[in-house]
Amino acid sequence: MRLLVLSDTHLHRPDWGSFGYHLFERAHEKVETGVDVVLHCGDLAEWDQGKFEEGLSLLRNIPSRHHLWVGGNNDLREPLFQGQVSPTNYPTLFQNIASKYGVTFLDHCPVIIGGVAFVGGYGSHDASLWRPTATTRGQTRDQIIAEADPFHHRYLGCGYLDFFRMCQDQIHRDLLRVTGHPVILATHTVPAPELCLYGVDAETDFDNAWMGWDDEQTPQPLSRTPGLLYHFCGHSHRTKRVERKDCAPLINVGGEDQPLLFEVLP
Repeated sequence: MRLLVLSDTHLHRPDWGSFGYHLFERAHEKVETGVDVVLHCGDLAEWDQGKFEEGLSLLRNIPSRHHLWVGGNNDLREPLFQGQVSPTNYPTLFQNIASKYGVTFLDHCPVIIGGVAFVGGYGSHDASLWRPTATTRGQTRDQIIAEADPFHHRYLGCGYLDFFRMCQDQIHRDLLRVTGHPVILATHTVPAPELCLYGVDAETDFDNAWMGWDDEQTPQPLSRTPGLLYHFCGHSHRTKRVERKDCAPLINVGGEDQPLLFEVLP
């Protein structure tokens, strides 16, 4: 199976210019003869119905038999905070939009292609990737969560950690649905401190609270999923591969080195 993975195209983001369009052009060059699966790990486009659907159209036009996508924070933020969707129904509503373009939204349901299960979701963040450094000036993880809670209650109707658990539960439910198959997992947010930068400056250290979650601190680490072949993510805009002992590789796709091409052997 030939698999092309990309992320964080951010179409129509004012400060990114034509970066996303160049990524789609590069994808066409890389898979001129076509691939079996194209996987987008989120932040497809800035939210606006027409602009967003342009992103889905560009994704669908990459020569491939299957086109998959997981939600990113920029994909979901405006619809969630404007009340157009809720934390519980966004997967169905986004799938309804994606299906018009022949794209599968993995937050809605996993798919099995060539015997390989593709499972994915936004992933969310719980501030567990925050780390105290010289720039954080005594701020704690509990303080970060307390500051985020009122905002989430106001716009999402649930707490900061409640939304994180919703996103994680969705992924675990979908993994149960494909038990027995080799798995390729995709999240938007990152699941490991190796994908963060620490001690660079105060802004970067603060942003780590919103990078994702420390998978090894969770009761059911996704890294221990039976049959896991790869875990792909994006969000941090830094391409990096992490080899993990007794676990499948963790690969951050976002960045200037993408899209990435893989040969998948179940």
